[in-house]
Amino acid sequence: MISDRDIWIAANEVIKGYDEPLLHAAQRYDALLDQGEMDGCRVWRRISQVIEELLETKPTGAVH
Repeated sequence: MISDRDIWIAANEVIKGYDEPLLHAAQRYDALLDQGEMDGCRVWRRISQVIEELLETKPTGAVH
């Protein structure tokens, strides 16, 4: 099973690499679902959850 750390790294890479990171994650999920790859679907669902969490996070305080 993929570690939480790897999920967070993957989510960050998707955010950096795609204008619509949640759309990309959903497309990956759908492709794996079509192939019957349920383990991959679980991973991409978790990545999607972390992407949502990261996108909702707003910085606080002064930016240096």
